[in-house]
Amino acid sequence: MNADFIRERITELRLKKGVSEHQMSMELGHARSYIHGSVNGPMPKMAWVESITKKRVMHLKEQRKTAKKQMKFRDKKYGRLDR
Repeated sequence: MNADFIRERITELRLKKGVSEHQMSMELGHARSYIHGSVNGPMPKMAWVESITKKRVMHLKEQRKTAKKQMKFRDKKYGRLDR
């Protein structure tokens, strides 16, 4: 992967989410200047990119799990809506 692509993509995703570099760093469990240093400094290590990807995938899985629980509750309470 190209270093510039990774930097631009991190910035794009951060802006899309509407969070600051500081906030994103803290949400990922890193020091407050971590994203800033990675985007403006030397190329982020692949292990770092992989850790962010894994955390995001885990977050998405948790969201799906919650949605399924909500749907089961709704179906139990009101009956299936797709019939």
